[in-house]
Amino acid sequence: MTAITIITRSFHPDANFGAGGLGFEGDDRDFSFDKNVTARIYHIMPIIRP
Repeated sequence: MTAITIITRSFHPDANFGAGGLGFEGDDRDFSFDKNVTARIYHIMPIIRP
């Protein structure tokens, strides 16, 4: 059996986004490969092949 887990995390690297910020705040952080980093939106998709 082969098992693969795909993990995606979504964020906006700037402090604000949209034209002039539009009142929306970004995450103001850099990209990372750290498995323990937090994210507002994430997906975990296990793929198991018998």
